[in-house]
Amino acid sequence: MSGPFTNGASRILVASRSFGPNCPAAVAALQAAGCEVVWAFDKKPTEDELIAVAPAFDAIISGTERISARVLDACPRLKIISKHGVGTENIDLDHAKKRGIPVAIATGAINDSVADHTWALLLALARQVVASHNDILAGGWQRFVGLELSGQTLGVIGFGQIGKAVCRRAAGFGVRVVVHDVFRDEAFSREHGVEYLERDALLARSDFVSLHCNVTPENRGFVNRAFLGQMKRTALLINASRGELVDEAALTAALRAGTIAGAATDVFLQEPPKGSPLLGAPNFIATAHLAGQTVAGLRKMGEIAAENALRVLQGRPPLFQV
Repeated sequence: MSGPFTNGASRILVASRSFGPNCPAAVAALQAAGCEVVWAFDKKPTEDELIAVAPAFDAIISGTERISARVLDACPRLKIISKHGVGTENIDLDHAKKRGIPVAIATGAINDSVADHTWALLLALARQVVASHNDILAGGWQRFVGLELSGQTLGVIGFGQIGKAVCRRAAGFGVRVVVHDVFRDEAFSREHGVEYLERDALLARSDFVSLHCNVTPENRGFVNRAFLGQMKRTALLINASRGELVDEAALTAALRAGTIAGAATDVFLQEPPKGSPLLGAPNFIATAHLAGQTVAGLRKMGEIAAENALRVLQGRPPLFQV
């Protein structure tokens, strides 16, 4: 990490609840460079809670808290929002740009962690691991019949770095990969035997569908009744990306009707998902937005988030600006 300041100390507000414990060296480097690093929240702060604290800081290391135009306008000293992660849907990017405040992300830090978790969800769902576990705890010994992965087809929607990491793991299971993305990496597809398809064709062919998309105004809720109706009735849906991509009511209805065979998600529209209809759906498993929560992933993510903040505070561009 870069050297000390030449123009005095800067104050960094940590809003991310997972920044720090798994990246002590990054925190120490910030402090050694003359930064005051402050943890002000023990839970995700509201806009009002941010506004009460953030105006006294030069940088925010952001988690999932909402950084709205109202929050940005209350922070005259703010020089950088450094995301402890890669998703920026919680940040008003247009207003940050208008204010001249760069937003940086921790690109690449958790690619492998999220890809691993995607396969963990897929395997748990395909082999009914959670159903068997619950049955045994309840005193049963039901021998559930699952799916063998070899020879199946995985459809990946969104083929960035995480989608590619998911694809690399597929070869070990003997799983074919088809993908849909507006941008094509022809060299990667040739090397790994990946076929690009239009979305309708991907849904018709895939035994498993895995989402790895950023959230945009155009794709919010695109996993809807029509999308689910195009999937095979035997297919499984995996979402280790963003909850905003899925119409939860439509997915619940599809699971209850047997339109698809099952779904697993690490993310919800509202987190925690109190009141989500998915919580009572059959053939559904969930984890608590922890795909990127590995020791190595959090260490790398913290190091990049810290470096992004420090570079801007020292008058240089961040490593990864949105």
